[in-house]
Amino acid sequence: MDSPVPSMTFQMIAPSGDPIDVPLTGEPGLDLTKVAEAQVFKDWASNVDKDEKLFIEKVHVQSLDMFGPRVGFIKFVSTAKVHVGGEKGVINVPGIVFMRGGAVSAVPRPARAPRLLSSRARVAISVLTPRSSMHRSLCS
Repeated sequence: MDSPVPSMTFQMIAPSGDPIDVPLTGEPGLDLTKVAEAQVFKDWASNVDKDEKLFIEKVHVQSLDMFGPRVGFIKFVSTAKVHVGGEKGVINVPGIVFMRGGAVSAVPRPARAPRLLSSRARVAISVLTPRSSMHRSLCS
């Protein structure tokens, strides 16, 4: 018999400005409470809420790696949409997220291929934020 798919909700702000419950589901056996309570996940939801045109309809967690008692990596797919106005109205945007705390990470690629760097947990589109002074000193 298959394990049931875990599910719960978390709160975000709808485009109307009202709080809404967003469905959070996961692969069988995942502890979604750890995901929903992880500071990095809360920060991601808060950053998405700051964009008035971007909204999340649902989130499905594919994997959760723990570093001892701490949440290490979270990989999820969000159903993300953005209001673009005009004839297109609302469009889907890429919503695959690999989350790993507040550290800069690199996705390995073949030699000489571009590298993807991310210093923030985010949906593929987001507003740029100033880098911290610590990050500037390390990269200078």
